Amino acid sequence: IGDNIEFVLAAMIPLPFILFAPVAGWFSDRFAKSRVIYLALILQLLIFGMVAASLLLRSVQLAVFGFFLLAVQSTLFSPAKQGILKEIVGSQKLGSANGLMQMLTMVGILGGMAVGGEWFDAELQRLNEKNGILPDNAWGAALVPVIVIGIGTLVPLVIAFFIRPTPAHPGTRFKTAIFWSHFLDLRYLFSHVVLRRTGLFIAFYWLVANFLGLAFFGFAKELHPDVAEGGVSSASGRMFVVIGVGLIAGSLLVSVLTRKGNRLGLAIFGGAIMAAGFAAVGVFAPGSLAWFGSVALIGFASGFFIVPLNAHLQDQIAADHRGRVLSAQNLMTSLSGIVAITASSLMKLAGLSVSTQTLLMVPFIVVVTFQLFRMLRRSALRAS
Repeated sequence: IGDNIEFVLAAMIPLPFILFAPVAGWFSDRFAKSRVIYLALILQLLIFGMVAASLLLRSVQLAVFGFFLLAVQSTLFSPAKQGILKEIVGSQKLGSANGLMQMLTMVGILGGMAVGGEWFDAELQRLNEKNGILPDNAWGAALVPVIVIGIGTLVPLVIAFFIRPTPAHPGTRFKTAIFWSHFLDLRYLFSHVVLRRTGLFIAFYWLVANFLGLAFFGFAKELHPDVAEGGVSSASGRMFVVIGVGLIAGSLLVSVLTRKGNRLGLAIFGGAIMAAGFAAVGVFAPGSLAWFGSVALIGFASGFFIVPLNAHLQDQIAADHRGRVLSAQNLMTSLSGIVAITASSLMKLAGLSVSTQTLLMVPFIVVVTFQLFRMLRRSALRAS
Protein backbone atom coordinates (compact mmCIF):
# COMPACT_ATOMS: atom_id res chain seq x y z
CA ILE A 1 0.00 0.00 0.00
CA GLY A 2 3.08 2.25 0.36
CA ASP A 3 3.28 3.13 -3.32
CA ASN A 4 -0.46 3.78 -3.48
CA ILE A 5 -1.13 5.30 -0.05
CA GLU A 6 -2.59 8.43 -1.65
CA PHE A 7 -5.39 6.34 -3.21
CA VAL A 8 -6.14 4.61 0.11
CA LEU A 9 -6.32 7.88 2.06
CA ALA A 10 -8.24 9.59 -0.74
CA ALA A 11 -10.86 6.83 -0.57
CA MET A 12 -11.21 7.41 3.18
CA ILE A 13 -12.55 10.92 2.58
CA PRO A 14 -15.72 10.17 0.55
CA LEU A 15 -16.53 6.87 2.31
CA PRO A 16 -18.08 8.45 5.45
CA PHE A 17 -20.21 10.73 3.27
CA ILE A 18 -21.55 7.67 1.47
CA LEU A 19 -22.24 5.84 4.75
CA PHE A 20 -23.46 8.66 7.00
CA ALA A 21 -24.67 11.50 4.74
CA PRO A 22 -28.40 10.99 5.56
CA VAL A 23 -27.76 10.98 9.32
CA ALA A 24 -25.62 14.11 8.98
CA GLY A 25 -28.41 15.77 7.04
CA TRP A 26 -30.97 14.81 9.70
CA PHE A 27 -28.79 16.29 12.47
CA SER A 28 -28.50 19.53 10.48
CA ASP A 29 -32.27 19.71 9.94
CA ARG A 30 -33.32 18.59 13.43
CA PHE A 31 -30.95 20.59 15.64
CA ALA A 32 -29.73 24.17 15.49
CA LYS A 33 -26.97 24.28 12.90
CA SER A 34 -24.91 26.56 15.14
CA ARG A 35 -25.01 23.84 17.83
CA VAL A 36 -24.09 21.07 15.39
CA ILE A 37 -21.06 23.09 14.23
CA TYR A 38 -19.87 23.57 17.80
CA LEU A 39 -20.19 19.87 18.69
CA ALA A 40 -18.45 18.82 15.46
CA LEU A 41 -15.47 21.02 16.35
CA ILE A 42 -15.22 19.40 19.80
CA LEU A 43 -15.15 16.01 18.08
CA GLN A 44 -12.36 17.26 15.80
CA LEU A 45 -10.18 18.13 18.79
CA LEU A 46 -10.65 14.67 20.32
CA ILE A 47 -9.80 12.90 17.05
CA PHE A 48 -6.56 14.84 16.68
CA GLY A 49 -5.61 13.56 20.12
CA MET A 50 -6.17 10.01 18.89
CA VAL A 51 -4.08 10.61 15.75
CA ALA A 52 -1.21 11.89 17.90
CA ALA A 53 -1.47 8.73 20.00
CA SER A 54 -1.27 6.58 16.85
CA LEU A 55 2.02 8.28 15.91
CA LEU A 56 3.45 7.67 19.37
CA LEU A 57 2.43 3.99 19.15
CA ARG A 58 3.74 3.71 15.55
CA SER A 59 0.38 2.22 14.50
CA VAL A 60 -0.50 2.62 10.82
CA GLN A 61 -3.93 1.07 11.40
CA LEU A 62 -4.82 3.51 14.19
CA ALA A 63 -3.52 6.46 12.16
CA VAL A 64 -5.62 5.50 9.13
CA PHE A 65 -8.64 4.98 11.40
CA GLY A 66 -8.09 8.44 12.87
CA PHE A 67 -7.97 9.86 9.35
CA PHE A 68 -11.26 8.08 8.66
CA LEU A 69 -12.82 9.57 11.81
CA LEU A 70 -11.77 13.05 10.69
CA ALA A 71 -13.68 12.39 7.47
CA VAL A 72 -16.69 11.29 9.57
CA GLN A 73 -16.44 14.54 11.53
CA SER A 74 -16.36 16.46 8.25
CA THR A 75 -19.49 14.57 7.15
CA LEU A 76 -21.38 15.82 10.21
CA PHE A 77 -19.95 19.33 9.91
CA SER A 78 -20.57 19.96 6.22
CA PRO A 79 -24.41 20.16 5.97
CA ALA A 80 -24.56 22.46 9.00
CA LYS A 81 -21.77 24.68 7.67
CA GLN A 82 -23.39 25.06 4.26
CA GLY A 83 -26.98 25.21 5.46
CA ILE A 84 -26.40 27.92 8.07
CA LEU A 85 -25.38 30.53 5.50
CA LYS A 86 -28.85 31.37 4.21
CA GLU A 87 -30.23 31.41 7.76
CA ILE A 88 -27.67 34.07 8.67
CA VAL A 89 -27.28 36.24 5.54
CA GLY A 90 -30.44 35.63 3.48
CA SER A 91 -30.78 35.12 -0.28
CA GLN A 92 -29.42 38.43 -1.57
CA LYS A 93 -26.01 38.08 0.05
CA LEU A 94 -25.80 34.29 -0.34
CA GLY A 95 -23.56 34.40 -3.42
CA SER A 96 -21.11 36.78 -1.77
CA ALA A 97 -21.10 34.77 1.47
CA ASN A 98 -20.47 31.57 -0.47
CA GLY A 99 -17.47 33.16 -2.15
CA LEU A 100 -15.99 34.17 1.20
CA MET A 101 -16.69 30.76 2.74
CA GLN A 102 -15.12 29.00 -0.26
CA MET A 103 -12.07 31.23 0.03
CA LEU A 104 -11.62 30.68 3.77
CA THR A 105 -12.18 26.94 3.45
CA MET A 106 -9.49 26.69 0.80
CA VAL A 107 -7.11 28.82 2.86
CA GLY A 108 -7.47 26.32 5.68
CA ILE A 109 -7.25 23.15 3.60
CA LEU A 110 -4.56 24.14 1.13
CA GLY A 111 -2.58 26.26 3.57
CA GLY A 112 -2.59 23.38 6.02
CA MET A 113 -1.40 20.94 3.37
CA ALA A 114 1.39 23.28 2.31
CA VAL A 115 2.60 24.13 5.81
CA GLY A 116 2.24 20.52 6.92
CA GLY A 117 4.15 19.24 3.90
CA GLU A 118 7.04 21.66 4.33
CA TRP A 119 7.10 21.08 8.08
CA PHE A 120 7.10 17.28 7.69
CA ASP A 121 9.89 17.29 5.09
CA ALA A 122 12.01 19.67 7.18
CA GLU A 123 11.61 17.46 10.26
CA LEU A 124 12.31 14.34 8.20
CA GLN A 125 15.48 15.86 6.77
CA ARG A 126 16.63 16.87 10.27
CA LEU A 127 16.05 13.37 11.64
CA ASN A 128 17.68 11.75 8.60
CA GLU A 129 20.80 13.87 9.15
CA LYS A 130 20.79 13.05 12.85
CA ASN A 131 19.97 9.33 12.80
CA GLY A 132 20.62 8.26 9.22
CA ILE A 133 17.82 7.36 6.80
CA LEU A 134 15.48 5.14 8.85
CA PRO A 135 11.74 4.35 8.40
CA ASP A 136 11.12 5.37 12.02
CA ASN A 137 12.13 8.95 11.25
CA ALA A 138 8.87 9.54 9.38
CA TRP A 139 6.83 8.84 12.53
CA GLY A 140 8.81 11.37 14.52
CA ALA A 141 8.64 13.92 11.73
CA ALA A 142 4.83 13.72 11.70
CA LEU A 143 4.30 13.90 15.47
CA VAL A 144 5.09 17.56 16.21
CA PRO A 145 2.98 19.01 13.35
CA VAL A 146 0.01 16.85 14.38
CA ILE A 147 0.25 17.96 18.02
CA VAL A 148 0.52 21.66 17.10
CA ILE A 149 -2.32 21.47 14.57
CA GLY A 150 -4.42 19.59 17.11
CA ILE A 151 -3.92 22.39 19.62
CA GLY A 152 -4.78 24.83 16.83
CA THR A 153 -8.26 23.29 16.54
CA LEU A 154 -9.10 25.19 19.73
CA VAL A 155 -9.21 28.40 17.67
CA PRO A 156 -12.29 27.52 15.54
CA LEU A 157 -13.87 26.01 18.64
CA VAL A 158 -13.66 29.37 20.41
CA ILE A 159 -14.92 31.21 17.30
CA ALA A 160 -17.88 28.82 16.98
CA PHE A 161 -18.99 29.78 20.49
CA PHE A 162 -19.87 33.25 19.14
CA ILE A 163 -21.94 32.09 16.14
CA ARG A 164 -25.42 33.55 16.29
CA PRO A 165 -27.86 30.83 17.49
CA THR A 166 -30.02 29.44 14.70
CA PRO A 167 -33.42 27.73 15.03
CA ALA A 168 -33.88 24.00 15.59
CA HIS A 169 -36.66 21.98 13.95
CA PRO A 170 -37.99 19.66 16.70
CA GLY A 171 -40.68 18.28 14.39
CA THR A 172 -38.02 16.50 12.34
CA ARG A 173 -38.03 13.13 14.14
CA PHE A 174 -35.41 10.41 13.81
CA LYS A 175 -36.33 7.13 12.15
CA THR A 176 -34.12 4.12 11.55
CA ALA A 177 -34.93 4.42 7.85
CA ILE A 178 -32.74 7.53 7.81
CA PHE A 179 -29.69 5.26 7.73
CA TRP A 180 -30.62 4.05 4.24
CA SER A 181 -32.48 7.12 3.05
CA HIS A 182 -29.76 8.06 0.53
CA PHE A 183 -32.02 7.26 -2.37
CA LEU A 184 -34.96 9.17 -0.86
CA ASP A 185 -32.80 12.26 -0.45
CA LEU A 186 -31.42 11.83 -3.94
CA ARG A 187 -34.93 11.25 -5.28
CA TYR A 188 -36.05 14.55 -3.80
CA LEU A 189 -33.03 16.32 -5.31
CA PHE A 190 -33.46 14.63 -8.69
CA SER A 191 -37.21 15.28 -8.77
CA HIS A 192 -36.50 19.00 -9.10
CA VAL A 193 -34.93 19.83 -12.45
CA VAL A 194 -32.95 22.84 -11.23
CA LEU A 195 -31.60 21.04 -8.16
CA ARG A 196 -30.72 17.96 -10.20
CA ARG A 197 -28.78 19.81 -12.88
CA THR A 198 -27.02 22.08 -10.43
CA GLY A 199 -26.14 19.14 -8.21
CA LEU A 200 -24.64 17.19 -11.10
CA PHE A 201 -22.50 20.15 -12.17
CA ILE A 202 -21.21 20.52 -8.59
CA ALA A 203 -20.47 16.78 -8.37
CA PHE A 204 -18.52 16.96 -11.62
CA TYR A 205 -16.44 19.84 -10.28
CA TRP A 206 -15.43 17.76 -7.26
CA LEU A 207 -14.63 14.80 -9.50
CA VAL A 208 -12.19 17.06 -11.33
CA ALA A 209 -10.84 18.49 -8.06
CA ASN A 210 -10.24 15.03 -6.56
CA PHE A 211 -8.55 13.91 -9.75
CA LEU A 212 -6.26 16.94 -9.74
CA GLY A 213 -5.37 16.43 -6.07
CA LEU A 214 -4.22 12.89 -6.83
CA ALA A 215 -2.35 14.16 -9.88
CA PHE A 216 -0.40 16.58 -7.67
CA PHE A 217 0.92 13.66 -5.62
CA GLY A 218 1.81 11.90 -8.87
CA PHE A 219 3.69 14.94 -10.16
CA ALA A 220 5.47 15.29 -6.79
CA LYS A 221 6.57 11.64 -6.92
CA GLU A 222 7.95 12.19 -10.43
CA LEU A 223 9.98 15.14 -9.15
CA HIS A 224 11.14 13.29 -5.99
CA PRO A 225 11.25 9.55 -6.72
CA ASP A 226 13.20 8.63 -3.55
CA VAL A 227 10.47 8.77 -0.88
CA ALA A 228 12.87 8.02 2.01
CA GLU A 229 14.77 11.23 1.35
CA GLY A 230 11.58 13.30 1.44
CA GLY A 231 10.42 16.08 -0.83
CA VAL A 232 7.08 14.64 -1.96
CA SER A 233 5.07 16.27 0.83
CA SER A 234 6.59 19.73 0.38
CA ALA A 235 6.42 19.55 -3.44
CA SER A 236 2.76 18.54 -3.46
CA GLY A 237 2.11 21.13 -0.75
CA ARG A 238 3.52 23.89 -2.96
CA MET A 239 1.23 22.75 -5.77
CA PHE A 240 -1.77 22.98 -3.46
CA VAL A 241 -0.65 26.43 -2.32
CA VAL A 242 -0.45 27.70 -5.90
CA ILE A 243 -3.88 26.38 -6.85
CA GLY A 244 -5.18 27.69 -3.53
CA VAL A 245 -3.94 31.20 -4.23
CA GLY A 246 -5.69 31.08 -7.59
CA LEU A 247 -8.89 29.76 -6.02
CA ILE A 248 -8.84 32.41 -3.31
CA ALA A 249 -8.41 35.15 -5.92
CA GLY A 250 -11.21 33.72 -8.06
CA SER A 251 -13.56 33.23 -5.12
CA LEU A 252 -12.96 36.74 -3.80
CA LEU A 253 -13.59 38.26 -7.23
CA VAL A 254 -16.80 36.24 -7.60
CA SER A 255 -17.82 37.36 -4.11
CA VAL A 256 -17.43 40.99 -5.22
CA LEU A 257 -19.21 40.43 -8.53
CA THR A 258 -22.17 38.74 -6.81
CA ARG A 259 -22.56 41.12 -3.85
CA LYS A 260 -25.93 42.30 -5.25
CA GLY A 261 -27.10 38.84 -6.29
CA ASN A 262 -25.81 35.54 -7.63
CA ARG A 263 -24.64 35.39 -11.27
CA LEU A 264 -24.76 31.79 -12.46
CA GLY A 265 -23.35 32.68 -15.88
CA LEU A 266 -19.93 33.18 -14.30
CA ALA A 267 -19.67 29.39 -14.05
CA ILE A 268 -19.43 29.11 -17.86
CA PHE A 269 -16.37 31.35 -17.88
CA GLY A 270 -14.91 29.28 -15.05
CA GLY A 271 -15.41 25.99 -16.90
CA ALA A 272 -13.82 27.25 -20.11
CA ILE A 273 -10.73 28.63 -18.37
CA MET A 274 -10.46 25.52 -16.21
CA ALA A 275 -10.28 23.36 -19.35
CA ALA A 276 -7.53 25.58 -20.76
CA GLY A 277 -5.61 25.31 -17.49
CA PHE A 278 -5.80 21.50 -17.49
CA ALA A 279 -4.52 21.41 -21.07
CA ALA A 280 -1.56 23.61 -20.13
CA VAL A 281 -0.72 21.52 -17.04
CA GLY A 282 -0.59 18.44 -19.26
CA VAL A 283 1.69 20.12 -21.81
CA PHE A 284 4.22 22.11 -19.76
CA ALA A 285 7.06 20.50 -17.79
CA PRO A 286 6.00 19.78 -14.16
CA GLY A 287 7.56 22.26 -11.75
CA SER A 288 8.30 24.89 -14.40
CA LEU A 289 7.10 28.47 -14.08
CA ALA A 290 4.61 28.00 -16.93
CA TRP A 291 3.33 24.83 -15.27
CA PHE A 292 2.74 26.54 -11.93
CA GLY A 293 1.07 29.44 -13.75
CA SER A 294 -1.33 26.95 -15.33
CA VAL A 295 -2.08 25.44 -11.92
CA ALA A 296 -2.89 28.93 -10.57
CA LEU A 297 -5.17 29.49 -13.58
CA ILE A 298 -7.12 26.33 -12.75
CA GLY A 299 -7.58 27.55 -9.19
CA PHE A 300 -8.77 30.98 -10.34
CA ALA A 301 -11.25 29.44 -12.77
CA SER A 302 -12.49 27.02 -10.11
CA GLY A 303 -13.77 29.90 -7.99
CA PHE A 304 -15.82 31.16 -10.92
CA PHE A 305 -17.21 27.68 -11.56
CA ILE A 306 -18.13 26.34 -8.13
CA VAL A 307 -19.12 29.43 -6.09
CA PRO A 308 -22.14 30.49 -8.22
CA LEU A 309 -23.31 26.86 -8.49
CA ASN A 310 -23.15 26.35 -4.70
CA ALA A 311 -25.07 29.58 -4.07
CA HIS A 312 -27.68 28.67 -6.69
CA LEU A 313 -28.25 25.24 -5.15
CA GLN A 314 -28.61 26.57 -1.60
CA ASP A 315 -30.99 29.31 -2.71
CA GLN A 316 -33.34 26.87 -4.43
CA ILE A 317 -33.84 24.48 -1.48
CA ALA A 318 -36.82 24.75 0.85
CA ALA A 319 -35.72 25.61 4.41
CA ASP A 320 -37.03 22.37 5.98
CA HIS A 321 -35.19 20.23 3.42
CA ARG A 322 -31.94 22.17 3.17
CA GLY A 323 -29.87 19.88 5.38
CA ARG A 324 -31.01 16.69 3.66
CA VAL A 325 -30.60 18.05 0.14
CA LEU A 326 -27.11 19.30 0.95
CA SER A 327 -26.39 15.92 2.49
CA ALA A 328 -27.62 14.23 -0.70
CA GLN A 329 -25.38 16.61 -2.62
CA ASN A 330 -22.47 15.54 -0.45
CA LEU A 331 -23.32 11.94 -1.28
CA MET A 332 -23.17 12.74 -5.00
CA THR A 333 -19.90 14.58 -4.46
CA SER A 334 -18.47 11.60 -2.57
CA LEU A 335 -19.48 9.17 -5.29
CA SER A 336 -17.81 11.42 -7.84
CA GLY A 337 -14.68 11.29 -5.68
CA ILE A 338 -14.74 7.48 -5.80
CA VAL A 339 -15.02 7.72 -9.60
CA ALA A 340 -12.01 10.06 -9.69
CA ILE A 341 -9.93 7.74 -7.47
CA THR A 342 -10.88 4.71 -9.56
CA ALA A 343 -10.13 6.45 -12.86
CA SER A 344 -6.80 7.77 -11.61
CA SER A 345 -5.67 4.40 -10.23
CA LEU A 346 -6.70 2.57 -13.43
CA MET A 347 -4.80 5.05 -15.60
CA LYS A 348 -1.77 4.62 -13.35
CA LEU A 349 -2.02 0.83 -13.72
CA ALA A 350 -2.26 1.30 -17.49
CA GLY A 351 1.11 3.06 -17.39
CA LEU A 352 -0.14 6.51 -18.41
CA SER A 353 1.97 9.44 -17.23
CA VAL A 354 0.35 11.97 -14.92
CA SER A 355 0.57 14.60 -17.69
CA THR A 356 -1.33 12.32 -20.08
CA GLN A 357 -3.96 11.61 -17.42
CA THR A 358 -4.44 15.36 -16.99
CA LEU A 359 -4.88 15.91 -20.73
CA LEU A 360 -7.56 13.21 -20.85
CA MET A 361 -9.72 15.30 -18.49
CA VAL A 362 -9.86 18.30 -20.85
CA PRO A 363 -12.60 17.06 -23.24
CA PHE A 364 -14.83 16.10 -20.30
CA ILE A 365 -14.55 19.60 -18.82
CA VAL A 366 -15.33 21.13 -22.22
CA VAL A 367 -18.45 18.98 -22.70
CA VAL A 368 -19.79 19.71 -19.20
CA THR A 369 -19.19 23.45 -19.62
CA PHE A 370 -21.06 23.38 -22.93
CA GLN A 371 -23.99 21.60 -21.25
CA LEU A 372 -24.05 24.31 -18.58
CA PHE A 373 -24.10 26.96 -21.31
CA ARG A 374 -27.05 25.21 -23.00
CA MET A 375 -28.96 25.00 -19.71
CA LEU A 376 -28.55 28.70 -18.96
CA ARG A 377 -29.41 29.63 -22.53
CA ARG A 378 -32.67 27.66 -22.37
CA SER A 379 -33.50 29.27 -19.03
CA ALA A 380 -32.88 32.74 -20.48
CA LEU A 381 -35.09 32.00 -23.49
CA ARG A 382 -37.92 30.80 -21.29
CA ALA A 383 -37.61 33.90 -19.09
CA SER A 384 -37.85 36.19 -22.12
